[in-house]
Amino acid sequence: MKHTLVLALACAAVLMSTTTVVYGWHEGRAEAHRLRAEIRREWREATREARRAAAEARRDVRREVDRARGEQRRAFRGAYRDAQREAARAAREAQREARELRRWFRDW
Repeated sequence: MKHTLVLALACAAVLMSTTTVVYGWHEGRAEAHRLRAEIRREWREATREARRAAAEARRDVRREVDRARGEQRRAFRGAYRDAQREAARAAREAQREARELRRWFRDW
């Protein structure tokens, strides 16, 4: 009878501790699941922010390139226009000199 009582108490203790262990294990498991879900959410948010920042940086670079391209285009057009004016002025000056030489030779 003594052994049976000890066995019954041992079984009761094992069953009581088992439920605590099982419920505690599930609770820890649920907490780990929540923690992993939170980590995944933070990772997704960080990735989303990084992609958004990269897209904004690309837009900024594109804007700067377009602005620089426009400035270069305006500078080139201005230089080309100045060169055309200078060439036209030089051509008029050469025509004027040619007329003067023709007059000089004609009147000579």
